[in-house]
Order: sequence, then structure tokens, then C-alpha cells
Amino acid sequence: MYPIIYDFGKVNLLGFQFHLAIYSFGLMLVVAFYTCYYLLENDLKNSDYDDKLASDIIFWSALGGIVGSKFYHVIENLDRIMASPDPFSEIFSGSGLVFFGGLTGAVIAVTFVLKSYKVSWFGFADRLAPLIFLGYAIGRIGCFLVGDDYGIPSKLPWAVSFPDGLPPTTKTAFTFQFPWIDTSDFPDEILNVHPTQLYEAFICGCLFYVLWKYRSQIRYP
Repeated sequence: MYPIIYDFGKVNLLGFQFHLAIYSFGLMLVVAFYTCYYLLENDLKNSDYDDKLASDIIFWSALGGIVGSKFYHVIENLDRIMASPDPFSEIFSGSGLVFFGGLTGAVIAVTFVLKSYKVSWFGFADRLAPLIFLGYAIGRIGCFLVGDDYGIPSKLPWAVSFPDGLPPTTKTAFTFQFPWIDTSDFPDEILNVHPTQLYEAFICGCLFYVLWKYRSQIRYP
């Protein structure tokens, strides 16, 4: 687990003191969006589209994705958040970036962008679909680095443990948060689990490759 790539410690700026660090999940999100921007911009270079279209799509998909993912997280966990001593810190924390909410928010935001540029929504859906898989694959590597979104307990040779994960892969955590999963066959408190983040990263990477390779052969949007 590498939740923090580099820790700068406490930083003083303009009279304010805050903790500055490069977090692995945030870094992977930045890598995902910039990689998708690079590929989309190059894909549109030899077309008649506006030069700013690629940057606007990536910017608004990022903004809409973050807002949508947090909104989905709040709706899904509203009872727990409202019962918290400080619900606002729960809502505006860096955690809770749910993919389905992010995808919905990004699609809505990009829809408005495409409408403002008066270009085909379905045509660009074909161009952007491979990039969604690529961004998802890179994001899942970030999940692996922070120990989030792992699978069920496993005794396979490549199973891994996240003792400081979100939540940790312990019997106590599974009993409390995932009571439907039977852990009686595992003697230790620290459990090894399926690295489903890497499974998804590999699968979505392959899907990206196939869709990107054949994107120019689509005959109907």
C-alpha cells in the first residue's frame, strides 16, 4: 500500500498552516485525465473541430465527475452521514468518489459541452467510450495503492492484504461492514483478499485497446 506518494509535512503559506502531500489516488486521477486529454487532443488534430473542444470535454468531465460522484456517495450513505458528529466534513472530504455517480455527472457535463459546440453526441460517444475505460483502469490502480475497493477474502497465491486499507482487510472490519461474507475459514485477523482493482484495471485496459484500435471503423454512431 502506498496511500501517500510523497509527504511534504506541514507547510506555512500566507499565515495558514496545512499538511501538504501527494496522495496516490489523487495522482492517479490526474494521470487519468491528462492521459485522456492527450489522446483526445491528438485524435481531433486532423479534424474540423474547435481546438478547445478536447480541453473543454476533459475539464468539464472532471468537474462533473467529481460533483456527481460525491452526490451519489451522499445519497447512498445519507443516514450514516447525517448521524455523524460533523456531516459537513463527511460530505466535503476527499473520500467517497463513487464511479457510477462520477460517470453520470461527467456524461451530463459533457452533454452540455457538445451541445454548445453543436457536434454529434453519438459520434463523440464513440470517441470517448475508449477513454472512459482507460480512465477507469488508471483510477483502479489508485484504488489498489490506497487499499480501497478490494474483493472478498481469498487463499489464492496472488491474494493481498490491506491492514490499513479503507476499510482494513481484517476479520473485525468484515464482520462489521460485510457480515454476509463468511470469514470462519480464515484463522488470522488480517485477511488476504482478491486484488479486484488490478483485475478491473487489466480488463478495462484490454477493452480500451480494442475500442481505441477500431474506433475509426465504426460505420454508424
